Amino acid sequence: MSNAGNHWIGVYVNIIERKFEVFDCGRGKNRQYVEKFVAMIPRIVKAVGPPERQKQLLLSSYSIVDVPMNMRLNKTSWDCGAYTLKHLECSLLGLDLSLVDDEIIMGCRQKIGVDLWEAAPVPSSLRL
Repeated sequence: MSNAGNHWIGVYVNIIERKFEVFDCGRGKNRQYVEKFVAMIPRIVKAVGPPERQKQLLLSSYSIVDVPMNMRLNKTSWDCGAYTLKHLECSLLGLDLSLVDDEIIMGCRQKIGVDLWEAAPVPSSLRL
């Protein structure tokens, strides 16, 4: 999510523990959007669940956990996507979030681009 080109939010949804971990560089500036999304998730989980379990699934809300973020991150507006992905990656791998900052983010953005390029299927018209 972007606001004036320098705001991003990453959300890690833990369905088992029924919680949202929110990575928000603006420290809650767009909390109302997260709350609306949190309200939708139980309905989505119930709708896609196996028919025999749908009646057992509860529609109770998930909790929201704000992950502490460093202030003054993302000084350039084109890095918001890279920040979001790298913070989620650090969280999932159990790495310290302070590893991601403006000094390394350009390299992270470039690596994400290369990884996506390498993972993309090559159209038959471009094969040698």
